[in-house]
Amino acid sequence: MPKAAKPSAPRSAQNVLLTLGGLLLTVAAVAFTLVSWGSMGIGGRAAVLALVTVAALAAPALLLRRKLAATAEAVAALALVLTLLDAYAIHAVATPDADGLTFTAIASAVLAALWAAYGLALGKLHLPLPAAVFFVQWPLLLGAWAAVHRRSWSGGRCWRRPWWTGRSPSGARASAYGSRRASAWW
Repeated sequence: MPKAAKPSAPRSAQNVLLTLGGLLLTVAAVAFTLVSWGSMGIGGRAAVLALVTVAALAAPALLLRRKLAATAEAVAALALVLTLLDAYAIHAVATPDADGLTFTAIASAVLAALWAAYGLALGKLHLPLPAAVFFVQWPLLLGAWAAVHRRSWSGGRCWRRPWWTGRSPSGARASAYGSRRASAWW
């Protein structure tokens, strides 16, 4: 009975090369999205990015059927980054005048739901569900930050004073800069 041939490279070397390949693809995707979009319009760039994202989301299912779990995880990580870049492209194309913090809060909620569904559908991947747990924490934080930011710049009184001003909420306490009252937006 012939013995099975040993792999030519140890598992750790294969995993390092797989990780580096995934990182290089991720850097290329970010560079394409943020830097070298000059030859296409914003709509064309968003369409190309959406097509690549759909392909990256479909590939792990095929790779898991062929029992290439580590490769499927690397491609799923790339797909996660691509979905983030898609959210950026949607903001640039469809809602350029929207408040960035509010849009990011909504996008993180949508991404959390999509990644939870994706992780439950594929089951064997380890990355999507922790990514969904990470993203589901951001909408409340970013939404609150957007509300405070909007209020402080719209002339309303902000609920919190920066510690370095040395002023009380009413602005009556003397600060290190003199006894002047707080400005209207503080």
